[in-house]
Amino acid sequence: MHLTQQLPGRFLFLSPGYALALPLLCAAFYYLIRSGGQSRFPVYAFLSVSVLANFTSIYFLLAWSLWDFADLLRQRKLKLWFSKTGWNERWPMYLVLSWSLPVILYIKYVTGDLEEGQKNGFLADTLGVFIERSYPFLNHSMVWYLSLIWILLLLLFYLLHRRHLERGWRILFELCGMVIGLIHFNFYVLHIPFPFGRTSFFFVVPLMLLCCYAITALLQRAPRTWLQVLTGLMILFQCTCFMLYRHVDTSLEWSKQQGLSACFRDLYHIEKTSVSPAFSDEYRSLWVL
Repeated sequence: MHLTQQLPGRFLFLSPGYALALPLLCAAFYYLIRSGGQSRFPVYAFLSVSVLANFTSIYFLLAWSLWDFADLLRQRKLKLWFSKTGWNERWPMYLVLSWSLPVILYIKYVTGDLEEGQKNGFLADTLGVFIERSYPFLNHSMVWYLSLIWILLLLLFYLLHRRHLERGWRILFELCGMVIGLIHFNFYVLHIPFPFGRTSFFFVVPLMLLCCYAITALLQRAPRTWLQVLTGLMILFQCTCFMLYRHVDTSLEWSKQQGLSACFRDLYHIEKTSVSPAFSDEYRSLWVL
């Protein structure tokens, strides 16, 4: 039900690159959870292709590569990384990283266009924007606290149940922690902004998966009635929010009545004499400052 909210709708239908990268990212999570990290090639392959669709997925590709390397190092099997089998499992990662990392750094430091983000923090920008746009009746400070509680509860669940978690889910918990660390490293060292808006959805999805897993694991020990009541309340809450705050033909950024002409009329009304028309064979209705 949460996926019927406004931000995922714009994400999936108005941004082809984003919409293609997200299913590929989820496919990588599927193989990771199902195999417990043993089927390395499909995880590397889906993550690598996801990076080709949208560079934001590179956080998870880097995190998985670092986790895989550390796991082999911990088991004293690092030579497998450099073996023929290791090459066959990881060649998509080598290929994509050798191309994408220079391109990303070039975009950031040469063209200066890598600015799809904000500088207020991971909780406010990456998680907060999703919660705020999904539930517009929440104020900004409440959104920040909800984001903090979300992360702290997942961390507490991981610390208390780490020894009993399925291997694949434990790896996903650790990958999300590494991704959050990489986001902060990029911000403070490379000066790359925190993911914001549609870009933040890549990080919200795995955190929602972990949240669902944690709730399911906890409710397995509770009476079946609790699960039924909680599910009913969640569906009722989402349906109520959808009916009160969402419409089929409008969003924060687009509606049937909203168009370029209205935008230019507003500009003309605000700027008045500083606005002048620009005529060309193709765009006769445009106004420029």
